[in-house]
Amino acid sequence: MSESEEERVVGSLNATLAAKLANKYDPLVESSVREWSSTLLSEPCLADTSQSLGDILHDGIRLCEIVNKLAPNSAKINKSALPFKQMENISNYLKACEMFGLSQGDLFQTIDLFEQKDMNSVCNNLNTLRILALKHNNDLAHLIQKKPPAGSPSLIRSPSSSSPARKWSNPAPVSQS
Repeated sequence: MSESEEERVVGSLNATLAAKLANKYDPLVESSVREWSSTLLSEPCLADTSQSLGDILHDGIRLCEIVNKLAPNSAKINKSALPFKQMENISNYLKACEMFGLSQGDLFQTIDLFEQKDMNSVCNNLNTLRILALKHNNDLAHLIQKKPPAGSPSLIRSPSSSSPARKWSNPAPVSQS
């Protein structure tokens, strides 16, 4: 296969994928997400459809403001215009969503929003958060699930003692026969 044929196939696959994503996109979900977030943050620009939702949320600041409104101080906000700081805002928002109990299937990849590659996933995530928030009267602070840092063993302490319920011990020596 020549290089131009490969490019044509890859371009065709990208076009097919883009068409599938476009078919999954539900403008009613976007509309409800826009209305809810606009009301929650008292920002009419979120409901204004003259600007794309991806452009409005691109820097992650409003996403962090949304989760901070639902549970104060749940996401750190970077006001920098540097792309890696904007992506960090999106990541901070997603971490807050995880703390609220949203599953991995309810989340999106940072790049999905930052490069607006999959706004369907972004809208579905925000819609899931909207439904959860409305169920709890826009107060999700009590849902925050603190997780131990990745890679650290969790030692569960029994309520009656201060010693760990699980003790780490060296494995028995392996006999060499």
